Amino acid sequence: MAVHDQAQALEENLPTFLTLPYEGNFEVIVVDDMSIDDTPDVLKRMKAQYPNLYTTFLPTSVIINPSRLRLALSVGVKAAHYNYVVLANINLPPINTEWLEGLADGEEI
Repeated sequence: MAVHDQAQALEENLPTFLTLPYEGNFEVIVVDDMSIDDTPDVLKRMKAQYPNLYTTFLPTSVIINPSRLRLALSVGVKAAHYNYVVLANINLPPINTEWLEGLADGEEI
């Protein structure tokens, strides 16, 4: 997921993504799009707490343009260590704890 100045949403919702029950291994990749709030600190703290959290960022040298979200998501996909990638929005946490397991089983969620 790509985030920008979303420290509060990360505090509230990221643990839900990170603690989903799933039999296999999974990681949550968060790409910080040059946040100026507490987002980097929140991610650093959560990274120490959750081993399945991987964080990266867009460098400040990236030119501001409409495709920043696409670039951030591309960076996240390229950072993935597993074969399947699910794009998510930090403001829309899973409402069902079986969400990830259902996706892996090919169920319609």
